Amino acid sequence: MGAGDKTTRHPPPSRPPKPTHPWLVVLQGAAAGRRVRLERAEFLVGRDPAADLVLEDSGVSRRHFKIVRAGDGIFNLIDLDSTNGTHVNGVRVDLTILRGQDRIEVGPVARLCFTFDADPREETPLPPLDLSPRQLEVAKLVCQGLTNAEIAATLGIGARTVTSHLDHIYTRLDIGSRSALATALAKRGLV
Repeated sequence: MGAGDKTTRHPPPSRPPKPTHPWLVVLQGAAAGRRVRLERAEFLVGRDPAADLVLEDSGVSRRHFKIVRAGDGIFNLIDLDSTNGTHVNGVRVDLTILRGQDRIEVGPVARLCFTFDADPREETPLPPLDLSPRQLEVAKLVCQGLTNAEIAATLGIGARTVTSHLDHIYTRLDIGSRSALATALAKRGLV
């Protein structure tokens, strides 16, 4: 190239690694943040303690649905005659082929995502909320938009007690605002 040549060479675009492993990620509900790799040919989801993924939320049947890996690498979701049905991307299904990023609704609370991920360490599960029952009550009332005085009146406690509960909640969750508290609860399906 000559001294006046202003052409630059760009490296070829990098391609993301091809997804290799199927996962179910719980987005909402009691098990929010849980992430399970689908390693077996059949994977059962439900309230049954023997299920591969146990969901203890209301509206989940003991044997709600299963995912079956076909020989050609296709993943089929089969509803197991559950009481409330299984919805994939908002549509009730008895049998469907799953694709990456499909959203699965199980009962009125539990929400899952079927995904492929080349590196499962990229996402870490949400830690459980380490709150007392009273602190959780206060947190849920905050999410409803109540002031400290309104929370105190609702629970029959003093406003200073509410402030104390919030201080402990913020410290335990390492957050500093009511909106961050609402986000933490929403991510776990608690509001």
